[in-house]
Order: sequence, then structure tokens, then C-alpha cells
Amino acid sequence: MSSLGEIRETVPEKCQICGVFAETRPYGPNGEQVCFECGMADLITTEFQANKFLFGE
Repeated sequence: MSSLGEIRETVPEKCQICGVFAETRPYGPNGEQVCFECGMADLITTEFQANKFLFGE
């Protein structure tokens, strides 16, 4: 599979929405680094941003 991004464990960073230090992904509304809880709070946006990051959609 060829993709733009990859899924792997990362060093904890500060969530750009709630401020907690956790493993984050660039799936926020404007590509912000968000924690799992913030990502799950808006599943439509998270799915869109994940597809954009991983597959360039």
C-alpha cells in the first residue's frame, strides 16, 4: 500500500484542542494535533482529516 502518512506510535505531545499531553494525530479541524478523546468528539472531521493525511483524499 502506498500512502502519504503512516500509522505508528509517537512521543506524547500537547493536544492543540484540550491541552492534555498524549499521543496525538493531525486530525483536528484545521490539521491540529489532537488526542484520541478530542478526535473521537468529532468523528466526521477526524475521518476526513485521517483520509486526507493517509491517502491524500
